[in-house]
Amino acid sequence: MIDLISVRLAIVVSQHLSMSRAAAALKTQPSVVSRRLRELEEKLGVSIFERHPGGVRTTIAGRRFIERMALVLSEFDYAVKSASVAGKGTEGRLSIGVFASLTAPFLRRALQAFRERNPHVDVNILEGAPGAHVARIRERRLDVSIVLGNEDIPDCERMILWKERPFIALEAGHRLTERSELFWRDLSGEVFVVRRQEPGPTIQDYVVRTLSEMGHQITILRFDVSRENLMHLVSLGFGIALASESTTLTEFPGVMFRPFSSEVEPVPFGAVWSPSNDNPALRRFLSLLRQMVVERDHVQLGAT
Repeated sequence: MIDLISVRLAIVVSQHLSMSRAAAALKTQPSVVSRRLRELEEKLGVSIFERHPGGVRTTIAGRRFIERMALVLSEFDYAVKSASVAGKGTEGRLSIGVFASLTAPFLRRALQAFRERNPHVDVNILEGAPGAHVARIRERRLDVSIVLGNEDIPDCERMILWKERPFIALEAGHRLTERSELFWRDLSGEVFVVRRQEPGPTIQDYVVRTLSEMGHQITILRFDVSRENLMHLVSLGFGIALASESTTLTEFPGVMFRPFSSEVEPVPFGAVWSPSNDNPALRRFLSLLRQMVVERDHVQLGAT
């Protein structure tokens, strides 16, 4: 039987790519790490690591095993934590998927208000692509997800929460930084950088379709990076990038943001959940979101 301690040990070794560094991180001896890894490999019947003088590297089979087991252990740890929370008499838990920046003012206020009103609810935040979030919502492994767009999703309900003006991220000194706002025609001939993960593919399709319909040329470069590192690629001159208004609230060295003109519609962000989910914590969270939307719209109406 495979024990969890050996699996966790293998994950740590894959992170450090060194038996000795992994042993130091685990506060044990390299010989113990090596022995347990060999026992694990014998039970699996495959080699997880290739040993070499400078350390180790994962095999193809080992990489797949570690990636899957990391997900399994993450779910296991969360299940243990949830059981512990329930045993301590808390008022439930709420799992929120986030595909928006936590710098978005509406989202920050919502999370702060909910935690203040429900201090005994265990709130879990999970980042990821909307498709994966929707699948988790249908499986009741996620209560609600904050996503961009307003497309209808089968078997789910949606509530639009706020809208953001789209911006273009530019390298400081780029010719377009001299403009106070940008039009699509200004971007002809530019190189766009996008993430391979969502929303990168969606942004790529949107940009290519829009500029192609206008008869403009466009080049797209895709990178397997985080949102933060995408902005750093912009600062290094790799290209320009689409950015949400909330992204502009974070300062990135060497990056300047310019808004689109009114020809480009604001991007909606909303909550998605399953109507069959009867989690009381979810119902309280949705009630708070509705209240905040009504109060904001009332203030905006009064201002006009």
